[in-house]
Amino acid sequence: MADSNDWRVAQLLCSKLCHDLISPIGAINNGLELLGEDQDIREEAVALIGQSGKQAAARLSFFRVAFGGANRGESMAAEDAAGLAEDFFTGSKITLTWTSPVPMPANIMPRSRARLLLNLVLLAAETLPRGGEICASPGEAANSISVSSSGRGCRLTDTAAACLTGQTPADALEVADVVPYLCRTLARSEGLTIEHSISGNDTLEFRAF
Repeated sequence: MADSNDWRVAQLLCSKLCHDLISPIGAINNGLELLGEDQDIREEAVALIGQSGKQAAARLSFFRVAFGGANRGESMAAEDAAGLAEDFFTGSKITLTWTSPVPMPANIMPRSRARLLLNLVLLAAETLPRGGEICASPGEAANSISVSSSGRGCRLTDTAAACLTGQTPADALEVADVVPYLCRTLARSEGLTIEHSISGNDTLEFRAF
C-alpha cells in the first residue's frame, strides 16, 4: 500500500508541475509563432519570449528544490530559498516579505528544511485566489518556520486543512491536495508539526515547530 501511495503522490506532483509550467511555455510558443507570422511585431514577440522564458526557468528552479530530492546532509542558505520564491512570484499578484532571526546569508538550513519552507510558501499562495501578501520566516536551527498569507478572499479549503492534520489518505488525494499533503509529510520527516490559525477573515498563519 505504501508503494501505491507514493506512486499516487508522484502522479499528482507531475500533474501540478505540468499545470504550472504550461502557461509560460505556451507563451514562448505563441511568441515564436508571432515571429514567423509578422515581422512588424518582432520586438513584442521577443519580449514575450524573454519574459516567458524567465518565468519558466524561475518555476523550474523553485520546483527543483521544493519537490526534488537532496543529497544526505545537503544544506541551503535561507537567502537562496527566499530568492527562489521571489523569482517564482515575479509578475504575479503576490508580494513576499521575509524576516529572519539572523541575517539571511548566515542562516543556513538543511535542504530538507528549505523544501518545507518553500512548500509552505506555495501553500500560502494557494490561499490567495485574488493575490495578496505572504510573510515568511525561515526560523533558525530548532526554531519554528512561520508563513502567513493575507489578502481579499484568503481561505484554506477544508480538504487542505484535512491534509495538514493527516486526515486525508494518499489514495484519496487530488491535485489540489498535493501541496498541503507534502507539507505535512516534510514536516514529519523533520520531526515537526504544522498548525494553522486564522486572524480575521483575510489572514492565515502556518507554523511548523
